[in-house]
Amino acid sequence: MAKDDYPSYPGGDYHPENDNSSGGQYGGPNDPGYWSDDSAGYGAPDNPYGTSAGQPGYGANDPYGTAGYAGAAPYGAGGRRMVQGDGKVRVLDSVGYGFRTVFASPGPWIVSSLIVGILSIAAFTIGLFMMMSSLPEGGTFDPENPATAGAFTFNIGFLILFILILVAAQVLFASAALKAADGKKVTFSDFFDNPNLGKALLFLLIVNILTSWVPYIILDMYNSDTTGGLIVQMIINLAVLLIGPLFMLMFLFVLDQGASFGDAATRGFQAGTRNYLPLLGFSLLWGLILGIAALILGLGLLIASPAYAAALAYVYRQASGGIYPED
Repeated sequence: MAKDDYPSYPGGDYHPENDNSSGGQYGGPNDPGYWSDDSAGYGAPDNPYGTSAGQPGYGANDPYGTAGYAGAAPYGAGGRRMVQGDGKVRVLDSVGYGFRTVFASPGPWIVSSLIVGILSIAAFTIGLFMMMSSLPEGGTFDPENPATAGAFTFNIGFLILFILILVAAQVLFASAALKAADGKKVTFSDFFDNPNLGKALLFLLIVNILTSWVPYIILDMYNSDTTGGLIVQMIINLAVLLIGPLFMLMFLFVLDQGASFGDAATRGFQAGTRNYLPLLGFSLLWGLILGIAALILGLGLLIASPAYAAALAYVYRQASGGIYPED
């Protein structure tokens, strides 16, 4: 969803995700004026003259597809009640929501997961095969040896392609997941129907390079001891896990609201620090779910992977003060 399409907050630059209160200046569901017929509606301008003849009331063109906040609780296209996030993440709820979202539109989710899986396996397998077939008879691999340097370069190329496929898949699945968070039933077009796809892909690629690639490149350059290398690698993995909550939501601000890279980094970091422990728990819980799914010949990932994408969009909307379906 483009930033210009995101409903404006009544307070201008005010963002409820930066407010420690449960409802910010919007009030909460228990606020007598929250669903009041006298309210102008979320993001709607004051109109002292009322609605003119032939002019649709607020909610008719609501970009979220809801009925508006005035008069009654809004509902998404699937009939699910929409609520506004209060800046707090609810981890356990994300599990049920993620799988329900996938089973509500199983075709687009599972077929898309299958396509990504086939492309990823193909890129990884071809790269590995080409590298192994280019090794000398002894099977020793040395990137500084001219006899194996070509294989090293070729393998790196396919590794980059493999990572690009995974990063692109994460952005495309997040695009569809945000549509689901709008209360809509997901279709194949929702994976591509977002003007911020390219921008979000570039941002997420940069984040992945800084948090994943650079540490391992440094490790490979300065550590030749096998045992020491494994220990350092474990430390790096633990560090990435612990700082993950601080950057895991950043790219969604770009994809959902068209935020600039700097703004997305700032707001994502703020949301991460405010919900650090819940988001860390989210990563551990979903890491366990995805790990178990991978053990079932990888077939479980056809459902678990899109469920994770839906769950991530769900907690993002909660943390950012956006709207999401209430289960």
